[in-house]
Amino acid sequence: MKFAVPRIWREPTDHIHDCYFCVVNPSKRRAGKNAKKIEYPNLPSTSAPVPHSENFPVPSNPKQKAQGQLPLSQISSNSGDSEFVITSPSVEPHLINSEEFDDLVRDLNLPKLKAEILGSRLKQWNLLKNDVIISDQRKRHKTFSGFFTKKTDFVIAMM
Repeated sequence: MKFAVPRIWREPTDHIHDCYFCVVNPSKRRAGKNAKKIEYPNLPSTSAPVPHSENFPVPSNPKQKAQGQLPLSQISSNSGDSEFVITSPSVEPHLINSEEFDDLVRDLNLPKLKAEILGSRLKQWNLLKNDVIISDQRKRHKTFSGFFTKKTDFVIAMM
């Protein structure tokens, strides 16, 4: 990366004076060796990049650092340290139950057909528990349908 901190963009408040792309006209820029350097305006909607310096050194390659380290199997553990326990990550996938599936459908704001497709795909990939019934999504409106009555062109909510 050429800069320690890259240019940070924010939503402009005013497209006449604060929008970087409205202020800078790239079509008037000349190309070639003798062209003037691009001068970037200092606007509230963007902060200029910060070059590398003593305070912001060039980062080193993490692969080079890793070559000097020992593998985890060769690192001795201190059995007296009860706070730090290395646990291996679980290899088993988290199986989704009915409540979690309903929450997911609600969070994604999926219509009934899309929810059923999502459920069938998750079941196909063995990510749903066996007791999850996908077709429940077809009947999800029935819980609240008793509160509404349809008369001609109007729907009335009963309390």
